[in-house]
Amino acid sequence: DGHWVNILARGNAVRGKVSNEYERLVGTHVDITERKQMEARLERLANIDGLTNLYNRIHFNETLENEVQRAIRYKTPLSLLMLDIDYFKNVNDTYGHQEGDTALICIAGALWDTIKSTGELAARAGGEEICVVLKAPELAGARQLCEDSGTLVSALGI
Repeated sequence: DGHWVNILARGNAVRGKVSNEYERLVGTHVDITERKQMEARLERLANIDGLTNLYNRIHFNETLENEVQRAIRYKTPLSLLMLDIDYFKNVNDTYGHQEGDTALICIAGALWDTIKSTGELAARAGGEEICVVLKAPELAGARQLCEDSGTLVSALGI
């Protein structure tokens, strides 16, 4: 019907009993599309924060370590932006955790809108802490992204 599927292909060349020369090929093709979809789903569950849809702390730590090593090796700049939302406990205590979750979702969305086209990594590092790894930016670019992020979060009026 024209749609794509993932295939696991295996093959083996078979030698003849008398001549010991290859006489035929035997193979199988198995549709593993469902398995690939499940693997992608599991990878997403392992790397993505369920509330904010940003990367989770584990993925953040691994990526940060790799980027630090790359920056050292290639002598390129690396910046880290960390947003720690002040007085967030008061939001949860005053308005409830549902409203606190909604606020985090809005903040994560605003931050993602700021960086999604740059290829940077944003992650929820803790309860109300969001980090962004800025790969090889100039200092002025990192500073600008930081200011833009603060402006967007402030504009949410939370």
